[in-house]
Amino acid sequence: MLEKKLYNLLVSSQKSAWNGSPFKLELSRCIREYTTSEITQKYGSFRKKEIDSICKLPCIFAYESRCNQDPKFGYITNIIEFQGMVKIEYKIVDIDKFLSHSQLLEKKFELKIDTKHYEMDRTHWSIKEVDLDKELGQLNIQLPLLMGIQPLDNNISTILTSFDGQNIHAAWEKALERRNTDPDAAITMARTLIESVCKHILDEANVDYNNQDELPQLYKKTAKQLQMAPQDYQEHTFKQIFSGCHSVIQGLGTLRNQLSDAHGIGKKAIKPSNRHAELAVNLAGSMAAFLISTWEEQVSKEP
Repeated sequence: MLEKKLYNLLVSSQKSAWNGSPFKLELSRCIREYTTSEITQKYGSFRKKEIDSICKLPCIFAYESRCNQDPKFGYITNIIEFQGMVKIEYKIVDIDKFLSHSQLLEKKFELKIDTKHYEMDRTHWSIKEVDLDKELGQLNIQLPLLMGIQPLDNNISTILTSFDGQNIHAAWEKALERRNTDPDAAITMARTLIESVCKHILDEANVDYNNQDELPQLYKKTAKQLQMAPQDYQEHTFKQIFSGCHSVIQGLGTLRNQLSDAHGIGKKAIKPSNRHAELAVNLAGSMAAFLISTWEEQVSKEP
C-alpha cells in the first residue's frame, strides 16, 4: 500500500473546530472507525514511525452533516496518545478553491465516505485508501505539495524553538504558512529567517555588525565565527560543502531580490510560483537549523 494513495478524514461535530487549536478525541474513534483493519493495524498504534507516516498524508478536516459547513484542507503535524485519548495537532492550509460541503457528499463514493453507516454524522478520524490529489483534480482542485515534507518541518521547528522560541520561530511559521498561498511573502520570510538567525548568533558571540548589512555580509561574519568559511578547510570535501552553503545563501538573496515583494515590482517582473517559494523556504529552514546546531555545538565545547 502506497502512502501517497491515503488521506486522513477528520470529522467534528463542533462548528468552531479546525481553528488551529489541537483536537482531542477518544482513542476508540481514531483510525478504528470507517477504516479498514489493514490500515488500523498499520497506523493505529501511534509509534513514532507511524506518526511520521501519517504526517505525510493530506487531510480533509470536515464537519458533521448537521453543521452544514465546508471542509478545510491541511495536514497533521503531531499526534500524542495518553490514557485512552489522542491529541491531534495540525495545520490548516488555505487554498483558493477547495471542496464545499455538498461536493464532499457528492464525492462520497470516490472518497470512500460511508454515508450508508452515517460516517458524516459521527465525530471520528479515519484513513482512506484514496488518491486524494487525483480525485480532487477531477474537480479542478489543485492541492499544494505538502506530502513528505512535514517531518522535516517539525524537526526544523524544534531546533528553532529551542534556540529562540519567539522571533525566529515566528519567522519560520510565517514562511511555512505562506509557502503554498503567498509565494512573494514566503520568499521574503525565508530570507528574514536566515538574517535573524545570523544576527542572533552574532549577538551571542559578541560580534559587531551593521543593522544595514545585507544577508551575504551577515552570513560571511556568521560563517567566520562558526568556522564554516570554505577557506578554513584544506580538505576538498569540506570546501565543497561549505562553498555549497555559501551558494545557498547567495541564491536566497538573489531569489528574493528578483522574485519577491521585498522590492518594487516592474512591468516585466517575474512572478514567483509555489515551487519557487517551497524551494526558498525549505533551503532557508535547513540552513537556519544547521547554523543553530553548529553554534550550539561550538558553545558546548567552550571551557
